[in-house]
Amino acid sequence: FFFPRACSSLVVMLNDDVYGRWKSLVPFLYDWFANTPTSWPSLCVRWGDVVESNEYKTKQRLFLTEQVDDATTSSGRAVPNTIVVCQAEILKPRVAPAEAMIFDEFAKSPVLKKERTLAHPGEVNRMRCVPGREHVLVTHTDAPELFVYDTSAAGMGKAAQVKRGDGSSYTAPACALRGHTENAEYALAISACGTRIASGGKDSRVLIWDMRDVESAAVRERHKGGDASTSAAAVVGGGLSKAELEKHPNVWSRLEFKGHTDTIEDVVFNPHSAHELCSVGDDRNVLFWDARTNKEAGGGEPA
Repeated sequence: FFFPRACSSLVVMLNDDVYGRWKSLVPFLYDWFANTPTSWPSLCVRWGDVVESNEYKTKQRLFLTEQVDDATTSSGRAVPNTIVVCQAEILKPRVAPAEAMIFDEFAKSPVLKKERTLAHPGEVNRMRCVPGREHVLVTHTDAPELFVYDTSAAGMGKAAQVKRGDGSSYTAPACALRGHTENAEYALAISACGTRIASGGKDSRVLIWDMRDVESAAVRERHKGGDASTSAAAVVGGGLSKAELEKHPNVWSRLEFKGHTDTIEDVVFNPHSAHELCSVGDDRNVLFWDARTNKEAGGGEPA
């Protein structure tokens, strides 16, 4: 094991002996230390809502993803990409005993407990929690649509496992966000007040959804009922097929901003305003947008 550390113009390589000494000193170097290995590579991780907090520790939800790289079971069935909902027990400073902080990179830590797993339609490239409602997740995959999941006990009680034509399944989202005409894989943001969702993709457009539309769609679906667990043909890559999308609430974007000429790679809201945001893309442009200048989809221009 080698760990590079830049030191002026000299790069120092830490060898096995140095790494071993560091491991033995972990209980003395840190107020608290914990680690746990994962079964698959993970592209995203997010803190969720605080479950419990006292003078000794904090219990907080943690969302992480698993990228299975087209793995299959022994029977040949596709293994789904997943979002793992965990509960992390974080000790306060100078509370953990030294013997509880022995570092073993191969041992699973008891401080991280899995609560449930969501099968996601495609690998999760980006994941964001809605501020103030951290149990609500918005995800990007290799598809034009985005997915919203309510990971609360009430939300998961309504989420069916939908079977697909290839024998695999996925967890039904609370709704799908529509509007992109090409894959939207990475650019994803939610305003600090949790009222707007922004996304960019290969169609060179920035789209905005209103959380009120998302909530209304989820409520209508709960009242409507119905069975979303019947099988449908699976789409190649990420996302859902047209037949699968029809099984879930669909919310279309309210605003559309045009100005980029290539794939949009990232988008971010002004932390002090849900109306102002900026985006960057492969066209080497940074564009600033003001949602107040656009009353309907299709008319936005750079501010």
